[in-house]
Amino acid sequence: MKKRIFTLVSFLMFFLSALDSNASHFRFGHISWTRTPGTRDVTFTVTTAWRYDYTDPVTLTFGDGTSSASSYGTEILYVPNEYRVFQAQFTHTYSSDGPFTVSFGSCCRISTLQNGADDSYLFSTIVCLANNNLGSPAYSPSSPVVIEMTAGTLNQIQLATSEPDGSTISYSTTAILGANYVPTIGGNVASVSSTGLVSWNTTGATVGHLYQMKVIMSDGCAKSEIDFIIKIVAPCTPTATISGSQIIIQGANATLNLTFTGSSPWTYRLSGTNTDVTTSVSPTTITITPPSTTTYTLTSVSNSCGAGTTSGNAEVTVASPIDLITCQPLDGNVTDQVGYNNGSVITNGGSNSYVTNRNGTANSALSISNGSYVEFPVAGLLNNTFTHSVWVSPASLPANGSYAYVLSVGGIGLSQDLYLENQGGVVKWVFTSSTTNGYIDVKSQGAITVGQWYHLAMVRTVNELQLYVDGVLAQSVPATGLSSLYASSSVVRIGTKSSGLVYYFNGKVDDVRLYKGGMSSSDITSLYNTTLNCPTITGSQLISLTNITDNTLCRNQVATVSFQQNGITAGSTYSVQLSDANGGFTNPTTIGSGTASPIQVSIPNTITIAGTGYLIRVVNGNTTSYSSLPVTVLPTVTGVITG
Repeated sequence: MKKRIFTLVSFLMFFLSALDSNASHFRFGHISWTRTPGTRDVTFTVTTAWRYDYTDPVTLTFGDGTSSASSYGTEILYVPNEYRVFQAQFTHTYSSDGPFTVSFGSCCRISTLQNGADDSYLFSTIVCLANNNLGSPAYSPSSPVVIEMTAGTLNQIQLATSEPDGSTISYSTTAILGANYVPTIGGNVASVSSTGLVSWNTTGATVGHLYQMKVIMSDGCAKSEIDFIIKIVAPCTPTATISGSQIIIQGANATLNLTFTGSSPWTYRLSGTNTDVTTSVSPTTITITPPSTTTYTLTSVSNSCGAGTTSGNAEVTVASPIDLITCQPLDGNVTDQVGYNNGSVITNGGSNSYVTNRNGTANSALSISNGSYVEFPVAGLLNNTFTHSVWVSPASLPANGSYAYVLSVGGIGLSQDLYLENQGGVVKWVFTSSTTNGYIDVKSQGAITVGQWYHLAMVRTVNELQLYVDGVLAQSVPATGLSSLYASSSVVRIGTKSSGLVYYFNGKVDDVRLYKGGMSSSDITSLYNTTLNCPTITGSQLISLTNITDNTLCRNQVATVSFQQNGITAGSTYSVQLSDANGGFTNPTTIGSGTASPIQVSIPNTITIAGTGYLIRVVNGNTTSYSSLPVTVLPTVTGVITG
């Protein structure tokens, strides 16, 4: 007796367990059919969706007193930890045109439904072979079996369907067999239009809730049902936020951060562009190379729900990538004080001597006349972007229709030149550049006086050709997309052309500086105002700052400084120094150190003054970076609790 009781209990537990297992597995059902023309041979396609770890076999009741064999069919979609979709086909031959009601049902619908939870399911189609009808309306196999609708708004979704005869399909929610599953929330009832547009105002719906809905399709003879789940999801209207303010060296890349909300994929547009970009990844990054300081925003974002909102900005500050390659102070010699481009003074039948410079210092400028010139190598000087700076005092001006070359880098046919020209009695300073689109030039305005000192700077950026006279921009012309060109055999000459010994300059020359990279206008102003000669650096050691990950820092906030170097002993220590609040390095503060780029830095608590005038530089022994980057130090937030 005990054994029988135990057996009965075990059976009941198994049965209840099976019911519980089955009680949450059915998600979707749809039967469509087609016939072989001229026959009553019908092929049924049954699409079902089940819990991801449970599947029922399908057995069709053909409506003529017969049934099919059971079949699971073939899996056509698997959504991990959600559901599986199967498709099975059956064939059957009828003895008349019908109509016949073909169905499949069992237990049970999923237990988390807001309508019909744990109910038995039943879905059907009506076979009507009269008038040579070729088949029933069918739901597209690529359409979703779980339809998502956004909470709190009117949702409208067009059902994707087809009809083999080309007949018009009508739609309704009146059930043929089984219960009438029409979702309702607070008096808002889901509906389907006669053209298959499912509409439902989900105001008051809870995100994550599930509802069963059954739509009936008819072509006037044959019918079929779509038995599906509606899932309430959070609003999918997109938002997009951009961030990533940073400082880069001109020509370097910047990485911007984009964060999206709402349903993916998202299509966005970056300010300053006319191209829409689509991504399914959030957060994501994009790489840009701005030619100048630019503040980026997102001008639009959209997804399947429509247009959304954008926020944030990213200011990319483009700093001048300035490396001083050659510096000739001309203090009694033509020695390069930062590199190896030492020169020679060529008399060439003329005369030369060291004279008083613009600051009144004896033997600190070179006077050349009547064919004398200086020549030195071009190591490190054949750059696409550059700044060439020189102080000159003409002793005479070229005759009408002639020229007088001050500084020329290049050779036959291709060079970067600074000279005086006289056209119709009007004398101007001219900067001419050989480019991939021929020669382009910029010229000065105003009279040129013999015996007066002038500071001239020829600047080539990725976008422009610029000529500065005494720290003021004289003229600029666009040069975007054009590269600076040099002859295969190039030299640097002061006082004549690099391509040939013609058009000599008569006058004084001082403090010749040749930089890699295009200086900013503020850099040129600083260069014009300096009274110092070139800094002395051993060998050709150079350091160039390239990037700081965040140029607006609180105290103890960590940022990363990157730099490039040339000729520095491997493994030696670099120090990142912070200026005073006015950009001075008389008593710098070390904010980070390391043996290679990049170096982590942070502002110490000893920096008590907030402001935007700070600079950072990198130092290794006697070598100091020839570019510095601006940094803003934010004020310390304090608070007092009383009471």
